[in-house]
Amino acid sequence: WKEALNLSEMARGDCSPKVAGLANWTIGNVGFMAGKDREGVKYHQLASQALASINDVTQWGLFNKASAHMRLVANLLEPETLECIERAEVALEITAAAESDLLELVITRAWWELETGNLARANSLLHTVEEKVYDTYPFLLGRTLQLRSRCLHALGQGDEALAYAAKSEEIFNRVGAVVLASESRKILD
Repeated sequence: WKEALNLSEMARGDCSPKVAGLANWTIGNVGFMAGKDREGVKYHQLASQALASINDVTQWGLFNKASAHMRLVANLLEPETLECIERAEVALEITAAAESDLLELVITRAWWELETGNLARANSLLHTVEEKVYDTYPFLLGRTLQLRSRCLHALGQGDEALAYAAKSEEIFNRVGAVVLASESRKILD
């Protein structure tokens, strides 16, 4: 965290809005990963202000997608998280973003729906993504199956939920995402 704050000092200098935005985005991510959620939010807000001023719609969309993800990791189920998702959806749709970015965004939207109790909507989104990532994006498939497992469990479909959790654990272990594999293992235990 101390190193990230050093970056903050450098970003306050005479730098472009894009550099300031990217620096604050990074600092915010470090804040979230260090469990300093309020600092993460603060620096993501600074990043948002700087990146909005450069008129790069793709960068703006990618930032909002990433910020929504970090907020969900931190379990910040507040209106600003949904606003990040919505801004990312609009920005990435009009800029014809990469397929993987669009799929990640749908997964993030489904995660939001799951966490806010819209289980049927979350399950529907995840089902659609599962079909699209099955042969091409193993990490995204693991993430989709893991969230789908949680969703199915909440819907009372325990056996199916366990099968999805086991498959996601297997995928995460195969791609080296051991932290996410352990999260899938917790679902199974």
